[in-house]
Amino acid sequence: IDKYINTAKESICMISISLKTGIDFDSICDVLIKKLKSSSKFKITVSLLNPDQDELFKAIEPCFGVDFKALKSRTSESLFELNKVRNNLKPKDRNRFTIKVHKTLPFGSVIILDGDSESGRIQIETKPYKVGMRKSFAFEIINNGNEFYQTLKSSFYDLLDDAIIYNKI
Repeated sequence: IDKYINTAKESICMISISLKTGIDFDSICDVLIKKLKSSSKFKITVSLLNPDQDELFKAIEPCFGVDFKALKSRTSESLFELNKVRNNLKPKDRNRFTIKVHKTLPFGSVIILDGDSESGRIQIETKPYKVGMRKSFAFEIINNGNEFYQTLKSSFYDLLDDAIIYNKI
């Protein structure tokens, strides 16, 4: 994940359940900090599944084969880490890093790189039922002016608009 998001030039939007693997093993926080410091116009939005909504975690529990409380805990830990990183930034960088929680289950985890540019890309990651968290797969849609890209981008941006700001520490 770190190498992929590092290719962004203007913005990164991430929608996920917990981002736990990316935070713990792929050092995505280091990339996010680097990107924010590299350009005063770079923007980042991360939205994770709302840990205050047990029903969302219970709904995905059978897919992951992990107790919903453990999934919830992973998400809460990631939110804590992201918020800690955000709060350690200078105010000029902090204001361009938004952390949110969403209250719906998207059909996959999403990374949108430079979404509003001609070179925008959307990566969607999902996994087959009951195969474990490390057996997911992803596919990428590029912005070549087609309606499919625009529809997906608009849908994911709507999800981010509906998500709520997370500011707990």
